[in-house]
Amino acid sequence: VIKRNSVRTVYFLRMGARDYYVKRYAGGGFLERLKARWGETKAAREWRVMRAGCEAGLPVPVPGATGERWEGGRLVASYLATVAIADALDLVPYLEAYLRADRPARHAFLRRLGAAVRRLHEAGLFHRDLHSGNVLVQRGADGAAVLHFIDLHRGSVRRRLGRRARRWNLAFLLHSTSGVTDPDDRLEVLRGYAAGGDGGGLGGVDAVARWVERRILRFERRRLRSRTRRCLVDSSQFKRLREPEGLLHVDRSFGPEAARAVLAA
Repeated sequence: VIKRNSVRTVYFLRMGARDYYVKRYAGGGFLERLKARWGETKAAREWRVMRAGCEAGLPVPVPGATGERWEGGRLVASYLATVAIADALDLVPYLEAYLRADRPARHAFLRRLGAAVRRLHEAGLFHRDLHSGNVLVQRGADGAAVLHFIDLHRGSVRRRLGRRARRWNLAFLLHSTSGVTDPDDRLEVLRGYAAGGDGGGLGGVDAVARWVERRILRFERRRLRSRTRRCLVDSSQFKRLREPEGLLHVDRSFGPEAARAVLAA
């Protein structure tokens, strides 16, 4: 098991000389079952988007197989197998490990990232969950970076992407890198996207950069509000305890006794 949460479990599978990742999506609640009955499952949607991406020559995983398990007319799970992308890092760890101190090299790489995102958009592929964890980077034998876009279960393929969708997608991605990038870094991504004529359908780069920075602040405020709400209720990560002094909210990995000791110190 590589990853597990309430929505899916990811397994690593070796078959002969080839490695695969197998995703198992839980059947979900009533709404998800309804979507599966009258539309498609998450695995089927990701399969379809990956197939379209591969046919367009985009840097997405190669799909191997998909399937569903139904019992008594109820979806139990859906499955997707993809060819594994070996020896890759998520985008942020890659920037930190290889390009933290080399600003010219970092900017050259970020322009390539922008150009790669534009390729997705020009092919009509909209990755609604395009954050840094869904961008993998491999280092080739010559040290050159190879980009891959993964986890396309929330993606869609459209006839064309308008300016608003393109800007939103870029801002969403750049927000997820904001802990290790500055506005100049993010401007390089936009320049890479806009290179090659017509500005990539974004409009003027400087104006887009200002819009993106404002949108990043909005994304961050929303993230903090959401995280605050999760911290203040019982969940898989946090626990709420009623103490004589009042309510105590504790990260489960930290533990209530350690929290009490810190407060008493």
